[in-house]
Amino acid sequence: MIQGEQVLKQFFSGLDINMTSEQLNVFLHFFVQKHLAKDEFFIREGSVNHDIFFILKGIMRSYIIDEEGNETNLDFYQENKLFSGSYSFGLETIVNVQCLEDCTIIMADGGDFISIINSFNPTANVYNYTLDNIYKCSMLKLASYIRLNGIDRYKLFLENYPGLANRIPLYHIANHLGISSVQLSRIRAIISKQGT
Repeated sequence: MIQGEQVLKQFFSGLDINMTSEQLNVFLHFFVQKHLAKDEFFIREGSVNHDIFFILKGIMRSYIIDEEGNETNLDFYQENKLFSGSYSFGLETIVNVQCLEDCTIIMADGGDFISIINSFNPTANVYNYTLDNIYKCSMLKLASYIRLNGIDRYKLFLENYPGLANRIPLYHIANHLGISSVQLSRIRAIISKQGT
């Protein structure tokens, strides 16, 4: 689980927390590695989620389905970030989380994760801090996408999701931005011309 150890070290160092090797080993004990195939779901709407996960390899998307069966992409998850199917463990989730590529993840029971975090005084607020950050980032992205035009939304997408523009099918990106695939192609052409 060397790769998982590196991901956890990055996660905690990003929060300015230096974990000892012993503490990291305690955390690693609660994580299991899992492989998910492209198009497989980590969680579906209506399921009760208890797990948190880090993506070691691959990309996932979260989306909702409206009453007419239309999908709207809410977010994309990429390597080395902490995610969950919902903000509250033990409640039904309102989103679907699906693999866009073959994925390798490490996952742990959210309750175990919280208990272990709370057992270390220096990290007692990490979980709440992390969920607050995920929520704030989601709300900022949503507000920005509503306020901006298509070109600026796409530029913001490129900033928020570095390297993903060539890994995610364009129709997923267009859906996420609230524009058509044709509009996205035009926007990409405009940005490409501006860059030359």
